[in-house]
Amino acid sequence: MVHLAVLFSVTQQPRSKHPLTFGPAGQPKNGVSSFCENEPCRRRLRVDINTSIRFILAISLLSFTFIIMLSQHSAPRGTLVVRVIEAENLKNEDTFGHNDAFVELWLDKEYKQRTEVLKNADNPVWDQEFTFPIEEGSSKHKIYLKVLDKDTLDSEKIGEGKLDISSAFEGNEIDEWVELPAHLHLSDHGKVHLNVRFNADA
Repeated sequence: MVHLAVLFSVTQQPRSKHPLTFGPAGQPKNGVSSFCENEPCRRRLRVDINTSIRFILAISLLSFTFIIMLSQHSAPRGTLVVRVIEAENLKNEDTFGHNDAFVELWLDKEYKQRTEVLKNADNPVWDQEFTFPIEEGSSKHKIYLKVLDKDTLDSEKIGEGKLDISSAFEGNEIDEWVELPAHLHLSDHGKVHLNVRFNADA
């Protein structure tokens, strides 16, 4: 808003009835020092002043536009509810048997949540719900997920994907299958069914 006020005040200033003038050599007028005593110099000075004013106005307008864009795309305060429903056609990472599959999901890598492990399942059904607190003004508009195969010593990644959740902050419920693309996106390692909604604080 400061940028808008500056822009408005500058554009609304009345033109001076006493334009910038220059006196004879050694007698500057209107605060212009005597270093600029000839017409070419004065023309360059006027051009420089006008260019500077236009630059300041352009920067102010761009800054104001950027602030408006941020305010339009930031989320209100509330709770994001994500239901991990099921997965289909998961790539089998086990040499013998089937995946012991689970899902990790997050908005921020510092706060990950995960489903239970379903054994011997390449088409697991979790139907588990998770909540993420959303602070007012949050710019997190994607939810990330990773599907893994649980092993005794470690877990192997089956695939990972992401889902744009911007429309949830506008009151829409999202119900989509998230693809788990393979390397170079030439194929996929299955897909996960998510349901997402947002509950704004009263």
